[in-house]
Amino acid sequence: MLLCGCGAKNLADNIDEQTKKTAEYVKENVPNPQVSSIGGEWAVKGIAESGIEPDDSYFEVYYDTVRAKVKSEKGAIHEEYYSDYARVIIALNAIGKDPTNVEGYDMTKPLEEYEELTQQGVNAVAYTLVAANESGISLEHEQAYVEFLVKEMEAMLSERKDTYTDYISMGLLGLSFYQDDDSVKKVTEDGIKYLSDMQQDNGTMGNCESTSEAVIALIQLGVDVFSDKRFVKNEGSLGESLMNYQAENGAFLHTEDGEKANEMATEKALLALCSMKKMEKGGLYDGQK
Repeated sequence: MLLCGCGAKNLADNIDEQTKKTAEYVKENVPNPQVSSIGGEWAVKGIAESGIEPDDSYFEVYYDTVRAKVKSEKGAIHEEYYSDYARVIIALNAIGKDPTNVEGYDMTKPLEEYEELTQQGVNAVAYTLVAANESGISLEHEQAYVEFLVKEMEAMLSERKDTYTDYISMGLLGLSFYQDDDSVKKVTEDGIKYLSDMQQDNGTMGNCESTSEAVIALIQLGVDVFSDKRFVKNEGSLGESLMNYQAENGAFLHTEDGEKANEMATEKALLALCSMKKMEKGGLYDGQK
C-alpha cells in the first residue's frame, strides 16, 4: 500500500511543499495533456496554479492539442458534452491563452447552450458559470443558470442524501460569484451546513475527490478549511484530512484503503492544494467580472 499519513497534521504549514510535490507527480504522469477530464484540463490547471515551472513546451503541447482538435472539428470540442467547453476555457485561462479565439473560433459561445448544459446537470452549469467569470464575460442565460443551480440545490438539500456531496460542492462553487443575490446567499448557507453535517469524523468527505471538491468550493466562499469550527471534526479539519489519501510519491488515492495511485484523485487533490495555497487571495478561481 502506498498510503503515507505522515505529515498529515502539518499540511497547513507545508502547503507549498506538498503542492509542488503533487504537481511534479502530475507533470511526470501526464506528459502530453489532452482534451480530457483526466490527464487533461485539470492537470493543466493544477500545474499552472501550483508554482512549479514545467518545461516551456508543456502548456504549448496542450494548447496545440486544443487547436488541432478545434481546427479538425471545425470549432467543436464535443458534440454532446457541452461542459467540456467550460473545462477547456478554464485551462486556457490558466495558461494565459484567449478562449475567445482558438483557430478563429470562440470557445465561450457554447456556454450559451442552455438546454444542453442544464440537461447535463449541476456540474455542467456550475463550471459554465466558473468559466464565464474566469473569462470576464457575461452570458445571456447567466441569471437563468444561477436560478437553475439554486432550484436544483434546494431540491437536493431537502432530500439530504449523502450521495449529493459532490453536486452540492460544485453548485456552491458555481454560485460563489453571485453572493449578492438573497436566494443564492440562502442556498449557499444551507449548502455549507449540509457539507458540515455530511463530513465524517475523520475530517474527510468519504473519498479524496469529494474531499477535494468540498475544499475548493468552501475556500472560494471564504471558509477556512483548517480552522472553521463547522469543518473541524473529532479527528481533524477538512483541510488536513486531504492528506489521509496521500501516497508516498506525491500522488493521491481514491480511498484511504486504496493500494495504488488514482489519477483523477491526484488531479483533484492538486486543485484542492492550489486552493489552500491561494486561500488568503480568495481561492482557485479569481474571476475577472
